[in-house]
Amino acid sequence: AYAMCRPDFQIRIPNGRSVMRNGMSWDAVGHAEASYTPEKNVFGLAFLAAGTKWTKELCMADSDGDGQSNGVELGDPGCVW
Repeated sequence: AYAMCRPDFQIRIPNGRSVMRNGMSWDAVGHAEASYTPEKNVFGLAFLAAGTKWTKELCMADSDGDGQSNGVELGDPGCVW
């Protein structure tokens, strides 16, 4: 199986090209590993379920269950992006 890098997805979410994870740049937004493995993280699965669009519902959701909405984590706390 091959993983296809989709950097165009980065521009479909707020600050998608400057996401940090554990203090490091995380270009593979939505992937379980920084190397663009085929496995998606919970945000990646939610993004796919939203039709690869930044929706109000995706913004308001807390995909990783840490108590902060996706919007807060990506710099769009009001879900207006």
